[in-house]
Amino acid sequence: MANADILMQRVRSGDEHYDLIEVMACPSGCVNGGGQPVGAVKSSTDARMNGLYKADVNYQIQRSNDNPLVVALYDGMLKGREHTLLHRNFSHKRV
Repeated sequence: MANADILMQRVRSGDEHYDLIEVMACPSGCVNGGGQPVGAVKSSTDARMNGLYKADVNYQIQRSNDNPLVVALYDGMLKGREHTLLHRNFSHKRV
């Protein structure tokens, strides 16, 4: 959350402007967060959470920046072009 605080300070000071800021701070990702089925009942959310946490414990690679394939992608094809290829600007023309 420290990075979110820094960003919010920059927004408040006027150094940065965003129409929407999404912060995900769940350990190992949000179980019923963005991109997940909408309207899931608590029992299915709990089952999904338990399954994800159980699987996560057994993974050799638990963070994308520790994945040799991701590292190779960033060091190769994406090198120097990450921002251009992976980031989008959704700013709208103001009238």
